[in-house]
Amino acid sequence: MEHPFWLQTVLIWWLLPCARQDWRNRRVMNLLTVPPFLAALPLAHRLGGADRLGLAVLVLVCVWLMWREELLGAADAKVATVLAATLPASLALGLGVLWLWLALGRISRWMRPDSWPWSGIPGVTGLYCGVVLLACLNSALSITTMTLVYDTLLYWS
Repeated sequence: MEHPFWLQTVLIWWLLPCARQDWRNRRVMNLLTVPPFLAALPLAHRLGGADRLGLAVLVLVCVWLMWREELLGAADAKVATVLAATLPASLALGLGVLWLWLALGRISRWMRPDSWPWSGIPGVTGLYCGVVLLACLNSALSITTMTLVYDTLLYWS
């Protein structure tokens, strides 16, 4: 199912203050994360049916286990669940950004032990990057598709 453009826009504007707070002090207010988290599962069913709902529940269970083991912050877990429910591709891109960030941090620590100043990786910020990357990719794909259709129409007319 094609996700609506308005959903990407809402997620970008919702995650912007979350990412800013996470970047600055590694904490995100519950006021910003709890309401979307509570709406995530019903929204998953509405947007993608049982498949999307199953994915969101699977991600919810995984992030809950990671949170219990203190491998993931509470805000990171809530945002990951919302992204799995609404735009799973953005969750995958965000996790890719976080993985790259972690890999670069490990490499910089290995090269110079005092070069990585943060005690933890800001997870919400990385997930926000995933949503923005997906929006950019969708925009580029839309522009490319429109150009190809226009060129084809010009060629055949």
